[in-house]
Amino acid sequence: MKDAAQFGPARARSRQVLGLALVVGMSIAAYLAYNVWDRIRALDSAQQDHAE
Repeated sequence: MKDAAQFGPARARSRQVLGLALVVGMSIAAYLAYNVWDRIRALDSAQQDHAE
């Protein structure tokens, strides 16, 4: 039980850092996914305009 009390704050801090890294990583992934989706949509729109 002494080990849990001794490493408690350090473990909580590492969980906070991991949680923050996860949120930042998911935000970057969402931005990139939207960017790719938007470019594909723009290409599709340009292709339709060219076909007309």
